Amino acid sequence: MTTTPQRIDFRAATLHVPPSIPLAVQRATRRLVASRAAAVALVPEWEALRQAAHDLRLDGLIHLDEEIAKVERAVRAAGGHVHHARDAAEANAIIVGIARQRGVKTVVKGKSMATEEIGLNHALESAGVRPIETDVGEFIIQLAGERPSHILGPTLHMSKEEIAAVFTRKLGVDAPPDPRRLTDIAREQLRHEFLRAEMGVTGANFVVAETGTVVLLTNEGNGRLCTTLPDIHVAVAGIDKIVANWDGLAILLRLLARNATGQKMACHTSFITGPRRSESENGPREFHLVLLDNGRNRIRQDPIARETLLCIRCAMCLNVCPVYNQVGGHAYGWVYSGAIGAILSPQLLGMQVARDLPYASTLCGACADVCPVKIPITEILLHLRRRVAEGDNTESATTAAKTRVIATAIARLMSAPSLYRLGAWLLRFAQTPFRRGNWLPKLPPPLDRWTQTRPMPKFDGRFRGWWPPSVGKPTAKLGGNPVQPDSSGTRFIGFSPDEADDAPSRWRVVRSSPRADAPALDDLDRLLAEIVRLAGKARRVGDGEVDAALRELVQAESVKSAVLWQTEGLARLDLAARLRALGVEIVPPNADKYTLAETDLGITEVDFALAESGSLGLLSGADKPRAISILPRVHLAIVRPSALRANLAEVFAAAKHEPYLVFSTGLSRTSDIESSPVLGAHGPQALYVWAME
Repeated sequence: MTTTPQRIDFRAATLHVPPSIPLAVQRATRRLVASRAAAVALVPEWEALRQAAHDLRLDGLIHLDEEIAKVERAVRAAGGHVHHARDAAEANAIIVGIARQRGVKTVVKGKSMATEEIGLNHALESAGVRPIETDVGEFIIQLAGERPSHILGPTLHMSKEEIAAVFTRKLGVDAPPDPRRLTDIAREQLRHEFLRAEMGVTGANFVVAETGTVVLLTNEGNGRLCTTLPDIHVAVAGIDKIVANWDGLAILLRLLARNATGQKMACHTSFITGPRRSESENGPREFHLVLLDNGRNRIRQDPIARETLLCIRCAMCLNVCPVYNQVGGHAYGWVYSGAIGAILSPQLLGMQVARDLPYASTLCGACADVCPVKIPITEILLHLRRRVAEGDNTESATTAAKTRVIATAIARLMSAPSLYRLGAWLLRFAQTPFRRGNWLPKLPPPLDRWTQTRPMPKFDGRFRGWWPPSVGKPTAKLGGNPVQPDSSGTRFIGFSPDEADDAPSRWRVVRSSPRADAPALDDLDRLLAEIVRLAGKARRVGDGEVDAALRELVQAESVKSAVLWQTEGLARLDLAARLRALGVEIVPPNADKYTLAETDLGITEVDFALAESGSLGLLSGADKPRAISILPRVHLAIVRPSALRANLAEVFAAAKHEPYLVFSTGLSRTSDIESSPVLGAHGPQALYVWAME
């Protein structure tokens, strides 16, 4: 079990929050909340999807032992290795052991809360191995020697001036306080690390039990480089990240990016099953999956608190939390902050360490309202508070008894209307000596713990009048009333038990047939329009327009060298000869990674395309080296109408047994520096998509 050096004192931590922190946090969270609201409004079946996600995640927890066994069999069948870690110490020992046995000197790391949880960086450094965080925000945090302050935005609390000062001091460069320039500095520094690292370590957003597939969502492109260039890939996944099958995964992917950042899909969504199959394919020669318990099985035994493990780390509960927005992430004392930190950290660390955190909430319920998997966060908070009040083997008998007396008195007051009205009446007069206008700037102990950092609004006895009694409308059961059709014309109905003996899970997705009245839109044009919206350059190119289109691209991007997939479709276009005629050097696709990194243009074909999100699906193989779509500065993707699919479920039906699939959705991007979007973080800095018949 990973622990912190001392007990987390949340209330004391809030006394030392600089005034700049709430301003920076609120600026970022307002943007994320607005983006999420806009994205959710475009999905009429959102509430049905949330309920479906809750049900399939809970079912997975209940049958987790079976799913772990399936993962182990599937990963080994794909040529990978599975390791089981009971706690942080075991997980670190496994990863350090792999590094030592292979003579690893440098490890590039993708963004991972699991590796933060186990303290992997410290373990690697102690073993003489250099860990390099490659997410721009995590890279900054590592240089600054700080902890992340947000699950998605590690540098949410830092200004561009502070980041520039860190770069200047630690990297020895003249770093101006400009998000674009700072991102370019990080990109340049990290490119060298990607190319020389012997091992890549990532987390996993999901692990599909059916095939042993690790699913990674990143926006910057660093996750793809960590899993493509080093010879060894180690994925660290909490056992709670396991999903039974691809049907369930399709639902979770519709929810995660939309709820986290307002995107229809993350810029890079990778599906990795084992190591590479051939030398020319790119990718790691070895694949290791570390399944981390670290207290999760213990949490599973609590029928109320176990729903904490449904979390898919979208971080929206942080963004809407009024407490988090006032104090930032560091006040929570560990790697998880906000509402999810308030319920997860006490269970992973133990109440003796983190018993303050269940009280770091107003119980307003905003977190539960936006949770994509419908975790009953307020119910769990109250449950954990009860455990604190009852002692939970963490407090002295005197302290526990005092807490119980106070909690019982408050419960009695709040549940008796006559006592509540009397208390409200008395408080209106009791506050008079302390009131200054509409505020109470200074209160006596123990209430002064609040007013030491911020004034308290005056007590208003009209609170009950704001909430008149009402009868709520019953919520339709999943699988009951039909929900709205999605953009593909397919109605999502829900889940039903799958009783087939050889079924990969107890649940399967039930869908209706496409609507007969679905609009006959040109999906190819919709795809191109979405790519343009995502800052790509997309167009239809006829047979007689290829030379002119190539010439325009070469001139616009100053292309001197290019590398191409060796597929039949590209061969028919004779692009290599056309490029040579324009004076472009053609680099062989099996060139080493250093040469590919210096190549200007990478050309691929699209295997699958989703018009709604503008996503381009690329497989991997001997004729399709995966580095060609991520290392060169410019990416040209050729898409044909036959590649179009209505939704993720259709893609997964065709590709779930492929060793590697990545969806590229627009240009890679980061918003880690003052929430300013910067394109081309680690992946290609220009994207061209040509639609051809």
